[in-house]
Amino acid sequence: MSNSEPSLPTATRTDERLTMGHWWEQAKEIDVPQPETHFLNIDPPEEGQKPQYDISEAMHIVAKLGGEAFIKGGFRSAETARANHITEPSKQAINTTIQEFIDEMIMRQTPIGRGIYFREYLPLTWDKFTRADYHPEVRFFIRDGEVICHHLRTDLPDDPLHEREDITRFFDPDHASFPKITQAVHEYAEQVAATFNDGWWSVDFVLSTNYNWYLTDMAIDALQYIEKQDEWSNISNHQGDCKHDLENIYQMKQHQSST
Repeated sequence: MSNSEPSLPTATRTDERLTMGHWWEQAKEIDVPQPETHFLNIDPPEEGQKPQYDISEAMHIVAKLGGEAFIKGGFRSAETARANHITEPSKQAINTTIQEFIDEMIMRQTPIGRGIYFREYLPLTWDKFTRADYHPEVRFFIRDGEVICHHLRTDLPDDPLHEREDITRFFDPDHASFPKITQAVHEYAEQVAATFNDGWWSVDFVLSTNYNWYLTDMAIDALQYIEKQDEWSNISNHQGDCKHDLENIYQMKQHQSST
Protein backbone atom coordinates (compact mmCIF):
# COMPACT_ATOMS: atom_id res chain seq x y z
CA MET A 1 0.00 0.00 0.00
CA SER A 2 1.86 3.05 -1.26
CA ASN A 3 -0.70 5.53 0.00
CA SER A 4 -0.32 5.94 3.74
CA GLU A 5 -3.19 5.29 6.15
CA PRO A 6 -5.17 8.55 6.42
CA SER A 7 -5.76 10.27 9.74
CA LEU A 8 -9.45 10.26 8.85
CA PRO A 9 -12.29 7.75 9.38
CA THR A 10 -11.74 4.56 7.36
CA ALA A 11 -13.65 1.35 6.74
CA THR A 12 -13.28 -1.86 4.78
CA ARG A 13 -15.72 -2.99 2.09
CA THR A 14 -17.35 -5.50 4.44
CA ASP A 15 -17.25 -3.35 7.58
CA GLU A 16 -20.36 -4.04 9.67
CA ARG A 17 -20.71 -0.28 10.20
CA LEU A 18 -21.68 -0.06 6.50
CA THR A 19 -24.70 -2.31 6.90
CA MET A 20 -28.25 -1.07 7.12
CA GLY A 21 -28.52 -2.77 10.49
CA HIS A 22 -25.91 -0.38 11.87
CA TRP A 23 -28.25 2.60 11.59
CA TRP A 24 -31.79 1.43 10.85
CA GLU A 25 -32.86 0.38 14.36
CA GLN A 26 -31.95 3.83 15.68
CA ALA A 27 -33.14 5.81 12.67
CA LYS A 28 -36.61 4.27 12.59
CA GLU A 29 -37.36 5.91 15.96
CA ILE A 30 -36.79 9.40 14.53
CA ASP A 31 -39.93 11.34 13.62
CA VAL A 32 -39.12 11.76 9.93
CA PRO A 33 -40.87 10.01 7.02
CA GLN A 34 -39.30 6.65 6.16
CA PRO A 35 -40.48 3.74 4.02
CA GLU A 36 -42.07 1.01 6.11
CA THR A 37 -39.40 -1.66 6.52
CA HIS A 38 -39.33 -5.30 7.63
CA PHE A 39 -36.41 -7.68 8.05
CA LEU A 40 -36.22 -11.27 6.80
CA ASN A 41 -33.52 -13.37 8.40
CA ILE A 42 -31.34 -15.50 6.12
CA ASP A 43 -29.73 -18.70 7.34
CA PRO A 44 -25.98 -18.95 6.68
CA PRO A 45 -25.53 -21.21 3.63
CA GLU A 46 -23.78 -24.55 3.62
CA GLU A 47 -20.61 -24.57 1.55
CA GLY A 48 -21.51 -24.44 -2.14
CA GLN A 49 -25.17 -23.70 -1.38
CA LYS A 50 -27.28 -20.56 -1.61
CA PRO A 51 -28.61 -18.81 1.50
CA GLN A 52 -31.92 -20.18 2.78
CA TYR A 53 -34.94 -18.19 3.95
CA ASP A 54 -38.53 -18.67 5.06
CA ILE A 55 -40.68 -18.00 1.99
CA SER A 56 -43.86 -18.01 4.13
CA GLU A 57 -42.44 -15.18 6.24
CA ALA A 58 -41.42 -13.34 3.07
CA MET A 59 -44.98 -13.64 1.73
CA HIS A 60 -46.37 -12.37 5.04
CA ILE A 61 -44.07 -9.33 4.90
CA VAL A 62 -44.99 -8.48 1.30
CA ALA A 63 -48.68 -8.76 2.17
CA LYS A 64 -48.17 -6.28 5.04
CA LEU A 65 -46.51 -3.89 2.55
CA GLY A 66 -49.53 -4.01 0.26
CA GLY A 67 -48.33 -6.66 -2.19
CA GLU A 68 -45.31 -4.78 -3.53
CA ALA A 69 -41.84 -4.23 -2.09
CA PHE A 70 -38.32 -3.03 -2.69
CA ILE A 71 -35.65 -5.35 -1.29
CA LYS A 72 -32.03 -4.84 -0.34
CA GLY A 73 -29.36 -6.64 1.64
CA GLY A 74 -27.44 -5.37 4.60
CA PHE A 75 -24.78 -3.75 2.45
CA ARG A 76 -26.58 -2.71 -0.72
CA SER A 77 -29.44 -3.28 -3.15
CA ALA A 78 -29.31 -4.91 -6.55
CA GLU A 79 -28.85 -2.72 -9.61
CA THR A 80 -31.60 -4.30 -11.70
CA ALA A 81 -35.34 -4.00 -11.07
CA ARG A 82 -35.90 -7.72 -11.49
CA ALA A 83 -33.60 -8.26 -8.50
CA ASN A 84 -34.91 -5.54 -6.19
CA HIS A 85 -38.60 -4.97 -7.02
CA ILE A 86 -41.28 -7.44 -5.95
CA THR A 87 -44.26 -6.50 -8.08
CA GLU A 88 -46.92 -8.88 -6.75
CA PRO A 89 -47.55 -10.94 -3.61
CA SER A 90 -47.47 -14.39 -5.23
CA LYS A 91 -45.04 -17.01 -3.94
CA GLN A 92 -43.49 -17.37 -7.39
CA ALA A 93 -42.93 -13.62 -7.87
CA ILE A 94 -41.39 -13.21 -4.42
CA ASN A 95 -39.16 -16.26 -4.78
CA THR A 96 -38.01 -15.20 -8.24
CA THR A 97 -37.02 -11.69 -7.12
CA ILE A 98 -35.22 -12.94 -4.01
CA GLN A 99 -33.30 -15.52 -6.05
CA GLU A 100 -32.37 -12.87 -8.63
CA PHE A 101 -31.15 -10.66 -5.79
CA ILE A 102 -29.04 -13.44 -4.25
CA ASP A 103 -27.58 -14.34 -7.65
CA GLU A 104 -26.60 -10.72 -8.34
CA MET A 105 -24.93 -10.37 -4.94
CA ILE A 106 -22.97 -13.60 -5.54
CA MET A 107 -21.95 -12.48 -9.02
CA ARG A 108 -20.74 -9.12 -7.70
CA GLN A 109 -19.07 -10.78 -4.71
CA THR A 110 -21.06 -8.55 -2.38
CA PRO A 111 -22.07 -9.92 1.02
CA ILE A 112 -25.78 -9.94 1.76
CA GLY A 113 -25.44 -9.57 5.50
CA ARG A 114 -27.70 -11.14 8.12
CA GLY A 115 -30.78 -10.95 5.93
CA ILE A 116 -32.94 -9.03 3.47
CA TYR A 117 -34.80 -5.79 4.14
CA PHE A 118 -38.25 -5.49 2.58
CA ARG A 119 -39.24 -1.87 2.13
CA GLU A 120 -42.37 -0.02 1.13
CA TYR A 121 -42.21 0.67 -2.60
CA LEU A 122 -42.25 4.45 -2.92
CA PRO A 123 -43.75 6.38 -5.86
CA LEU A 124 -40.57 7.82 -7.38
CA THR A 125 -41.14 7.73 -11.13
CA TRP A 126 -41.14 11.42 -12.04
CA ASP A 127 -40.52 10.80 -15.73
CA LYS A 128 -43.10 8.27 -16.90
CA PHE A 129 -41.71 8.21 -20.41
CA THR A 130 -38.50 6.46 -19.41
CA ARG A 131 -37.78 3.09 -17.85
CA ALA A 132 -35.66 4.58 -15.08
CA ASP A 133 -37.07 5.81 -11.79
CA TYR A 134 -35.82 9.40 -12.00
CA HIS A 135 -36.32 11.23 -8.74
CA PRO A 136 -34.81 14.14 -6.84
CA GLU A 137 -32.39 12.92 -4.20
CA VAL A 138 -30.34 14.93 -1.75
CA ARG A 139 -27.47 13.75 0.44
CA PHE A 140 -26.63 15.48 3.71
CA PHE A 141 -23.38 15.05 5.60
CA ILE A 142 -23.41 15.27 9.37
CA ARG A 143 -20.48 15.28 11.76
CA ASP A 144 -20.90 14.91 15.51
CA GLY A 145 -24.47 16.16 15.41
CA GLU A 146 -23.98 19.04 12.96
CA VAL A 147 -25.18 19.22 9.34
CA ILE A 148 -22.10 20.41 7.44
CA CYS A 149 -23.19 20.26 3.77
CA HIS A 150 -25.70 18.80 1.34
CA HIS A 151 -25.70 17.89 -2.35
CA LEU A 152 -28.32 17.21 -4.99
CA ARG A 153 -27.46 13.87 -6.55
CA THR A 154 -26.14 14.49 -10.06
CA ASP A 155 -24.09 11.37 -10.73
CA LEU A 156 -26.81 9.40 -12.50
CA PRO A 157 -26.02 8.72 -16.18
CA ASP A 158 -28.25 10.33 -18.81
CA ASP A 159 -30.34 12.01 -16.17
CA PRO A 160 -31.85 15.17 -17.70
CA LEU A 161 -34.44 15.38 -14.94
CA HIS A 162 -31.88 16.63 -12.46
CA GLU A 163 -31.10 19.50 -14.83
CA ARG A 164 -34.71 20.64 -15.04
CA GLU A 165 -35.37 23.95 -13.35
CA ASP A 166 -38.60 22.71 -11.75
CA ILE A 167 -36.57 20.05 -9.92
CA THR A 168 -33.38 21.94 -9.06
CA ARG A 169 -35.39 24.77 -7.52
CA PHE A 170 -36.13 22.41 -4.63
CA PHE A 171 -32.50 22.70 -3.56
CA ASP A 172 -31.61 26.37 -4.05
CA PRO A 173 -32.49 28.54 -1.03
CA ASP A 174 -32.00 31.68 -3.16
CA HIS A 175 -34.46 30.61 -5.84
CA ALA A 176 -37.50 32.87 -6.15
CA SER A 177 -39.89 29.92 -5.84
CA PHE A 178 -38.02 28.07 -3.12
CA PRO A 179 -40.85 25.97 -1.62
CA LYS A 180 -41.61 25.07 1.95
CA ILE A 181 -41.04 21.44 1.08
CA THR A 182 -37.30 22.10 0.89
CA GLN A 183 -37.35 23.54 4.37
CA ALA A 184 -38.87 20.26 5.50
CA VAL A 185 -36.00 18.09 4.28
CA HIS A 186 -33.46 20.37 5.97
CA GLU A 187 -35.42 20.07 9.20
CA TYR A 188 -35.48 16.28 8.80
CA ALA A 189 -31.71 16.27 8.35
CA GLU A 190 -31.32 18.30 11.53
CA GLN A 191 -33.44 15.75 13.41
CA VAL A 192 -31.25 12.92 12.14
CA ALA A 193 -28.13 14.84 13.15
CA ALA A 194 -29.51 15.37 16.65
CA THR A 195 -29.95 11.61 17.04
CA PHE A 196 -26.73 10.51 15.32
CA ASN A 197 -24.64 13.02 17.22
CA ASP A 198 -21.54 10.88 17.60
CA GLY A 199 -19.59 10.21 14.41
CA TRP A 200 -19.59 11.16 10.74
CA TRP A 201 -22.49 10.16 8.50
CA SER A 202 -24.05 10.62 5.08
CA VAL A 203 -27.86 10.75 5.01
CA ASP A 204 -29.96 10.31 1.86
CA PHE A 205 -33.47 11.61 1.22
CA VAL A 206 -35.62 11.09 -1.88
CA LEU A 207 -38.60 13.12 -3.05
CA SER A 208 -41.66 11.08 -3.99
CA THR A 209 -44.10 12.13 -6.70
CA ASN A 210 -46.57 13.18 -3.99
CA TYR A 211 -43.94 15.72 -2.83
CA ASN A 212 -42.98 13.93 0.37
CA TRP A 213 -39.38 13.52 1.45
CA TYR A 214 -38.29 10.11 2.75
CA LEU A 215 -35.15 9.12 4.62
CA THR A 216 -33.98 6.07 2.65
CA ASP A 217 -30.31 5.44 3.40
CA MET A 218 -27.40 6.28 5.66
CA ALA A 219 -23.72 5.33 5.80
CA ILE A 220 -20.68 6.22 7.82
CA ASP A 221 -18.70 9.00 6.16
CA ALA A 222 -15.31 7.38 5.72
CA LEU A 223 -12.59 6.40 3.26
CA GLN A 224 -11.95 2.89 1.97
CA TYR A 225 -8.79 1.58 0.33
CA ILE A 226 -9.18 0.44 -3.29
CA GLU A 227 -6.35 -2.01 -3.86
CA LYS A 228 -6.59 -2.13 -7.67
CA GLN A 229 -6.16 1.64 -7.93
CA ASP A 230 -3.91 1.86 -4.85
CA GLU A 231 -5.91 4.80 -3.58
CA TRP A 232 -8.28 5.89 -0.84
CA SER A 233 -11.82 6.60 -2.01
CA ASN A 234 -14.99 8.02 -0.46
CA ILE A 235 -17.61 5.56 0.71
CA SER A 236 -20.20 8.33 0.38
CA ASN A 237 -19.52 10.72 -2.49
CA HIS A 238 -19.76 14.49 -2.34
CA GLN A 239 -20.63 16.49 -5.45
CA GLY A 240 -18.24 19.01 -6.96
CA ASP A 241 -15.25 20.46 -5.15
CA CYS A 242 -16.67 20.27 -1.63
CA LYS A 243 -14.30 21.30 1.16
CA HIS A 244 -15.74 18.52 3.34
CA ASP A 245 -14.93 15.79 0.80
CA LEU A 246 -12.68 13.27 2.57
CA GLU A 247 -10.80 12.39 -0.62
CA ASN A 248 -9.94 16.05 -1.14
CA ILE A 249 -8.89 16.44 2.50
CA TYR A 250 -6.69 13.33 2.32
CA GLN A 251 -5.03 14.38 -0.95
CA MET A 252 -4.37 17.85 0.43
CA LYS A 253 -2.73 16.36 3.54
CA GLN A 254 -0.65 14.04 1.36
CA HIS A 255 0.51 16.97 -0.71
CA GLN A 256 1.40 19.01 2.38
CA SER A 257 3.38 16.15 3.90
CA SER A 258 5.42 15.69 0.71
CA THR A 259 6.43 19.36 0.41
